[in-house]
Amino acid sequence: MPLFKTKIFSSIRRAFNKLKIKIRLAFKKTHIIYIINNYPSKAKSERIIRLENIIRINFPEIKVKTIHFSEINYYNLHKSKGLILTGSSLNVSSFYKNREMEHLFRNEIRLIKETYKNPILAICFGHQLAAHAFNSKVKRMAYRVVSNDIISLDVRFPDKLIPHSTVLVNLNHKDYVDPYDFELRKHFRIIGTLSLDVYDTVQYMRHKRKPIFAVQFHPENHIGNYHYPPHISDEVIDKAKLDGEKIINGFVRLCII
Repeated sequence: MPLFKTKIFSSIRRAFNKLKIKIRLAFKKTHIIYIINNYPSKAKSERIIRLENIIRINFPEIKVKTIHFSEINYYNLHKSKGLILTGSSLNVSSFYKNREMEHLFRNEIRLIKETYKNPILAICFGHQLAAHAFNSKVKRMAYRVVSNDIISLDVRFPDKLIPHSTVLVNLNHKDYVDPYDFELRKHFRIIGTLSLDVYDTVQYMRHKRKPIFAVQFHPENHIGNYHYPPHISDEVIDKAKLDGEKIINGFVRLCII
């Protein structure tokens, strides 16, 4: 058989073997990661769908299950390897005047503060909820400073979640956590901050004793580039998506090691 044909068949065989391994792992899913949907609706937002897709594509051996925050079941969650707390159209800063809304999230707050022992990745609203769970004040901007912007974030202490000194991050929030909050600094190590107009904001923090990683930005980004302001180039958007995907993959690895 000619040499070039042998090489082609070898390449096909290797690709086929890799595919067989992926299929076998997909049917053998022993690890579960839960995504807690914090949006008012139980329907999956575009960001949640992207989160699920990133994990399923990169970790076919992992089972990903999304549940609404109103359906939290401690027994089922404790069998999981990790939790991802999503963003929301609701605001943690509203809790101080609307205790009924805070009560809706009582199970998730308890999960963060007391009952869950495995890694948690808290995103945007989830990040603010983590701060609130440990008695930190979640503040509200008087006007929207960021709306699906992409900004370069300096990481003071690179770690296993974000092993780089700078990352491009997607911001879309009005609530924020102050890096100088006493209660926050008592419980969390502040790793990344941004000054947005007149507001100093925590963008990445890690709990000092529990495996809680909280980011104000959206590492899952959007699926379509049309969601972003027109002045941001596709190259920058795609780089932010790649940086965010690496963060999500890093979190999953922390869960299964």
